[in-house]
Amino acid sequence: MTKQQTVTIRCASAFMLDGDMITPGERVHDVPVSEARSLVRRGKATLQAGGNESDPADVDDADLQDMTVEQLKSLAEEQGIEGYSSLKKAELIEAIEAADEEGGE
Repeated sequence: MTKQQTVTIRCASAFMLDGDMITPGERVHDVPVSEARSLVRRGKATLQAGGNESDPADVDDADLQDMTVEQLKSLAEEQGIEGYSSLKKAELIEAIEAADEEGGE
């Protein structure tokens, strides 16, 4: 089984993570790349370098192939992709990548 990639983030705007309230300025370690990617995209957090976490650049280039269909659908929903619920994995990846390009990432 492959170990899930994680990164460290710094809170920019309060959010809930695993049932805990994270407040601005707070650093959070070992955040899964998929969650960090969503938080950064929504302006809730910034990436922090250091520790034994993955390179923060990995968040933008996260391997969508390693995500489950459920994770991809959640990410697609957060990005406002219409019709995501009926898409297959390859279609979800294509739609998410297209949304990232449109968003200027």
